[in-house]
Amino acid sequence: MGAAFRESRGAMNDDTWAKAAEQVGAYQKTLSTAADQHKSTWEQLKEVGGLFKMASGSNEVLNENAERAMAAEKAIRDLGMSNEEVARSLYGSDGQWKLLGDRLAATGEGGIMAAGQLSKIRDEFMRQREAAGRVAPGVSELGEAMRVLGDKTSTAAEKTRALKSALDALNPARTEGEAIARHNDVMRQVADSTKEAINQSEGFGAALLSQKLGIDTATKNGAALRQSLVDIVDATTDAAASGADMTERNRQNQEALAQLARQYGLTGEQIRAAADKLGLDDVEVTVALKGAPEAVQQLAAISAKWNDMPTQKTMTIDSSAVTKETQGLLERLGATVERIPNTNQVKITADDADARRRF
Repeated sequence: MGAAFRESRGAMNDDTWAKAAEQVGAYQKTLSTAADQHKSTWEQLKEVGGLFKMASGSNEVLNENAERAMAAEKAIRDLGMSNEEVARSLYGSDGQWKLLGDRLAATGEGGIMAAGQLSKIRDEFMRQREAAGRVAPGVSELGEAMRVLGDKTSTAAEKTRALKSALDALNPARTEGEAIARHNDVMRQVADSTKEAINQSEGFGAALLSQKLGIDTATKNGAALRQSLVDIVDATTDAAASGADMTERNRQNQEALAQLARQYGLTGEQIRAAADKLGLDDVEVTVALKGAPEAVQQLAAISAKWNDMPTQKTMTIDSSAVTKETQGLLERLGATVERIPNTNQVKITADDADARRRF
């Protein structure tokens, strides 16, 4: 875990989450190994000196530990969660961890034991993550690059990858600059493509729209419009992830959407709705709520999803996405929240239209 954090500077990415899931799997393996040491009376009698061991109680302690491990293993198994799901709750926010710990503790002695042990694992995880975040960026990567470049057995691809990793870590502005350059390039492409009128017989106006997918790609113009919108969303995502100032990116996006709307015979609302179907609103909401309280972030995520299915009365999502505080906010908005037994899921119900509008 420590090595993964050093590479990510303490950030959670696909690699660190994969390592976190492996760590959860390793913990469950230790429980399974301990549980396998449980021995029945008959097994003890079959051992050499079995009667002596039974009389002296030397197997009793072993069995007690094994039984506790079995109970802890069952408590985790009964959660109905994969290793990755457990990891995302264990190493997620304080609210997500509390929810997982409470669920385990409610199952009895085995769950209490598992919660206690997982709490210690979480503490060590947080310590390693904080330590990695304090390390000056680029030093380790540069040292690794020097080692790889000096290794005669390293391939050209390995040397290039190591050197690029060091350059990116030592020069974070380089990554941000590349993302901004890509976004600017997409903006220029949109501006150039909208200078001349399109052939309306190949798709125009409302005929380009799809209620489900945003844009209907059955026509040539539909396919071209969708690709332009996808390019905008992807470039915006990269810029946001690099830490770029999004005020200017968002302003340019609005101009590009207006150009596309005029080109393809759509209103500003129609083009914006199509872009949102492809994820533009999700990027903007994520950036806007960066650093907001966890309950607000979770409520916004639920709201965004409900906007995609406004007529639906229920929604089932992972329980880690609804902490106790978020549940309270949902209930104040008129929803009911039901934690589905023996699963890692929560069902949210909003029977009346007013409650759905409030979301």
